[in-house]
Amino acid sequence: MTSLLTVKLGRDLRASWSRLLLMAIANAVSLMVFGGVLLVWGATARETRNAYLSTDPASATILFDKPIDAEKLRAVAAEARQRPGVIEAAGRTQFNSEVEVNGSRRFIPLQVFVAAPDDPMRVANFRIEPGSWPPAPGELLIGRDSLGLLGVAVGDTVTVETPSGDSVPLRVAGTVYDPSLSPSPQEQTGRGYLSTTSLAAPGRPPSLDQLKIQVFDGGRSQRNCSRARRCWG
Repeated sequence: MTSLLTVKLGRDLRASWSRLLLMAIANAVSLMVFGGVLLVWGATARETRNAYLSTDPASATILFDKPIDAEKLRAVAAEARQRPGVIEAAGRTQFNSEVEVNGSRRFIPLQVFVAAPDDPMRVANFRIEPGSWPPAPGELLIGRDSLGLLGVAVGDTVTVETPSGDSVPLRVAGTVYDPSLSPSPQEQTGRGYLSTTSLAAPGRPPSLDQLKIQVFDGGRSQRNCSRARRCWG
């Protein structure tokens, strides 16, 4: 019986060797693809985390009931930095606006982030490509993934409506990479960045309504964490 089974097994293998070979190849390819997916997933998660932390994200954002004069909020931020456990504090604001590009209306809204021109950008920052903060008065920076979404290019004129109701034309001076935000096409929202000097109007000083603060994480010392780029790394 044993010899008969051996003969049958040998004949079955000779008859179906091609199917067995294909099955082995399919298993090998599946394992390679699965391993590749795990490798890409791990690298993406690591790089996404590092990119987000490179912006020095705020630990909390305090939203005021009413906007505060930028000079007063600067004093509030300076006082907040003296509080125990606070690494950094900065006044900011943001608003959403309909937008026109070279006089042509776009049906994609623009989310505008505003900071003082002398803001050192040590919390909730972003990378300007090319250039540095701040943009000149009357200029706007656009998120680089918002260019195609809005159909805008560097040098174009973008008109936004401020919270006070004014329509302000701004020249696109450069682009911004901000990994702390989801992609603009995913949100169907453009992103713009400007300083308070571009919003100032006669008799109406610029105002801000947010205080972003960054606090110590765990038991890390002030010497290691204060003003650090990778405090959470």
